[in-house]
Order: sequence, then structure tokens, then C-alpha cells
Amino acid sequence: MSRARSAALALAAGLLLGGCGKPGPPDPVEVAGRVEYGAGRPVTTAVVTFHPAGESNKRGALLSAVVKEGQFSGKCLPGPYKVTITPLAGGTVSPAGGSSPGGGTTPGKGGGSIPERFRSVTSTPWSVDVPPGGKKDIRLTLR
Repeated sequence: MSRARSAALALAAGLLLGGCGKPGPPDPVEVAGRVEYGAGRPVTTAVVTFHPAGESNKRGALLSAVVKEGQFSGKCLPGPYKVTITPLAGGTVSPAGGSSPGGGTTPGKGGGSIPERFRSVTSTPWSVDVPPGGKKDIRLTLR
């Protein structure tokens, strides 16, 4: 085998194995935080959904995380998101100390005390930018 042919084969193999220099998609990162009412009382049960809002994460999946006693966590791709909140089916969203029957894990149409604007991606005031290292101090307040 000639030297030129060996070099060409090595170059071709390197390009195939190296992916032509394009980086792969980013790995999902941890996100976590708190959902509360304006007075600092935790939302006891609900679902928060992170909707991709940028080029960097538009092909990523939605993150839906259950809120329990005001806390949520999950994984998503880095990038900007619009965040919505929905009551859980079979239960109501209430401040800590209130009742919350049911406790299913499917978003429902029950109202609780979540203002309508927080339920729609087109009207929610909540935006979160998730950095490549994740974000564990997200604070979402219903006002």
C-alpha cells in the first residue's frame, strides 16, 4: 500500500470517527427550584413545564416536573425556556396548610389559585435561562 493511500485512509477514518468536527448535542442538565405565592407560601401540588424558547434547545423535549410542597426538579437541555404551571388533575393547588385532594400526576383544568396567565406559554411572565452547568436555584412566584 502506498504512503499516499495510507494517509488518505487514515484521514477518512479520522473524519468518520470524529464526526467531521461538529460537536454532539448537549447533555441534559439538572434544574431545580421553588414555586410560591407572593407571600412566600409554597404551591403544594402542580406541574411546571419548561417550553424550549431558543435555537439552542428547540429540538429538546419539554420538561414537566411535579411540584410538591413548593419544590420541583428535573433535567433539560441548556438554553432559554418559557415556564408554565398547571394544577394536577383530581386536586387543587392551594397554599401550604390548605387541602389538596387527589394528588394525581396529570395536569388538570382545576383552577386552584393559579392565575390563567401562568398556564399558557404565550402569556406566562416566567422565563428561565438554563446554563450548561444546570440551575438549581430557580424561584417562580405567582403574583
